[in-house]
Amino acid sequence: MEIKEKQEQKLWRNLSPSMSFHALLEQLTKVELDYIRRGLEITGVSSLKKADLIDELVERIPNRINKFIDVIDQERLQIIDILMEYEGIIEMEDQLPLKKIDTLRRYGVVFPGMINEKKVLIMPQELIDRLKNYNRKDIELKAKRNEEWIRLTQGMLYYYGVLKINNLVERVKSMTSFDFDAGDFFSVIHSASSYYEHIAWDRSFFIDTRVYDVDGLIHQQNSRSTIDYYPFTRKQLLAAGVENYLDITAPMMQLIRYMKNTFHLSEHEINEHIDKLITITNTSEKPTSGLNYLQTHLAFNDVESFKQLAELVMAAQNGTRQWQLKGYMPSEISPLSSRRPPKRSTKNNVVQLNTAKKVGRNAPCPCGSGKKHKKCCGK
Repeated sequence: MEIKEKQEQKLWRNLSPSMSFHALLEQLTKVELDYIRRGLEITGVSSLKKADLIDELVERIPNRINKFIDVIDQERLQIIDILMEYEGIIEMEDQLPLKKIDTLRRYGVVFPGMINEKKVLIMPQELIDRLKNYNRKDIELKAKRNEEWIRLTQGMLYYYGVLKINNLVERVKSMTSFDFDAGDFFSVIHSASSYYEHIAWDRSFFIDTRVYDVDGLIHQQNSRSTIDYYPFTRKQLLAAGVENYLDITAPMMQLIRYMKNTFHLSEHEINEHIDKLITITNTSEKPTSGLNYLQTHLAFNDVESFKQLAELVMAAQNGTRQWQLKGYMPSEISPLSSRRPPKRSTKNNVVQLNTAKKVGRNAPCPCGSGKKHKKCCGK
């Protein structure tokens, strides 16, 4: 059985609409209960056995739900609002990915399960009653603040890849329209990193989760000490901080039109290819990696159509904002003589046209990432 299937079975346990808060907690493992007590910062219960821990959580979660409210953004508030509107039970189908649902469950506020063979989310009545006592304007204002902080952070990492923690904090602080508290900020970003899976960090840096060679990227940025980070506006960063954002420049739009007209791809297929192309442009040292990727996914009728695509891909990559250039495009920064790539062997830069090329799932990915194809572009 695949790992994902096991995770789904574990997440979507059989429930009944009349289950009490206590019964919902009983469905969870001791490890899952420990996640809840840590997420809500419930202390003095770590040594309790499962039955005793459940008794404590039933009593204490309603009094600690503010820890959840303090970190959620507008998307998560909307889910809570819908649950409250429908008396604590809503059908889910596949609107949310498993990771988001699991993250909500880890606060002990929302419980996923199956009722009459349908996926549902349940919120205990005790929590609904407690939330009704909160000041609605305060909740909405906090969710709006958190939304802004999350989007500014994700937007910076979308364009820069990595950023020193103190640098990012100062940038958010200078752009936010809300009073800034560092402790609140880190709590919000910690929660968002689990929910959206776009943000990672170590002791010194915030990191976009698409970055796989963090040290290499930091070295590349440090080697360009004469270049400051591109001065994105608040509006640009808020836009880039939205899920599934694609920075479509004029050269990229030309490529999109060509792919749509020539290969008759759907909007979803095009977006997937463009998203992958942007990531490859930021992660691969080989200038032909993006073209190699598209060659494995598109069928060419003749050499001329391949040449046209190659020209458009190179122009699109030259007009893509890149992590190693601190958010600049190569076309913007080359006049400053800051990016002079080493001479490469002509042989290494030639892409062989193959109208039916297939890459084995265990073979190295043609994008140049160094990963197996099945774990990279072949997902």
